[in-house]
Amino acid sequence: MAWGRMDDGFDDHPKIVALLDEDDLTTAGVAVGLWTLCWTWAHRNTRKRGKKPGLIPAGLPRRFFGQAGKDAVQLLVKHRLWDPSEDGGWLIHDFEDFLPTEETREARAEAGRRGAAARWAGHQKATEADEVACGDGNLPSTCHEPASKAVACDGSRAPARRDSHSHTHTQTQAQEEDPPSEDLFGDAAEPAKNRAKARQTKATKVATRIPDDFQVPSAMVPWAAENAPLVDWPTETENFRDYWQAKAKDDTKKDWMAAWRTWMRRAQKDLEGRGVTRRWNPDANDQGRSGTNLARRSPPPPEQRSTSSQRAADILAIGAQIRNESLNGGNV
Repeated sequence: MAWGRMDDGFDDHPKIVALLDEDDLTTAGVAVGLWTLCWTWAHRNTRKRGKKPGLIPAGLPRRFFGQAGKDAVQLLVKHRLWDPSEDGGWLIHDFEDFLPTEETREARAEAGRRGAAARWAGHQKATEADEVACGDGNLPSTCHEPASKAVACDGSRAPARRDSHSHTHTQTQAQEEDPPSEDLFGDAAEPAKNRAKARQTKATKVATRIPDDFQVPSAMVPWAAENAPLVDWPTETENFRDYWQAKAKDDTKKDWMAAWRTWMRRAQKDLEGRGVTRRWNPDANDQGRSGTNLARRSPPPPEQRSTSSQRAADILAIGAQIRNESLNGGNV
């Protein structure tokens, strides 16, 4: 396949700008498209021995655009993007001047040969190592399985079959050698030497359901005070845990602390939209404050909050109580 390089300033070239300033913008657009199509055609077909580089046959524009192609040729000649050729047809202006020189082509070819030789040398070394691992050639080797074809190390093109037992053993061993990193949100600062490993472990974390004992680390308290100052975050954390424990679909997350922070931000935005301006104070009585401390209106006994279904029922009961207060003229 032949390759042609186009300057990324093509659209800003004075000839192209002048072409697009023509009154007949439709024909001008066809001319730009025709130049591009014929330019790629010339790179593929005229950079051969015995061919004249950049020569566009007389019938090629009509092949691409019919009668509109003939009109577009006139604009290309007018703006000296194409030059009439004595051989018939047209020459792409300065096409041959921008082709790589013989020295450049030879340097590229030599670089390609060196790269191929290096790759082949690496392949040969790998093949020799495989032959050593396969045995001495006289006895059946570990590279053959009774119910399968030979793997690639025997010199054939048969696909290699991975030993499921050894693969499982390797995977288990890797899991044992790579224990989970410390909690990124724990009270103690994580050692610097474990940060890169923790980031890698976090990136490959598997989505899970919310833990039954989900708790917010104390390190997140300053974050909540700064990013969600209006939110009664302990109560909202209870609501967050109950919601996800009761949810039966799309109930897994890769990072539950990130989900908790998103929940708190949404609660903050909701309170701002409802006109709440007073910051939440854990030591104050917020019974009549809008949108906060909902669980304090009618806190369920601790023994009734042991299951997800009971927690969901508690939330529904609190919602019903809020609606009753609204109907009775109370603060909601």
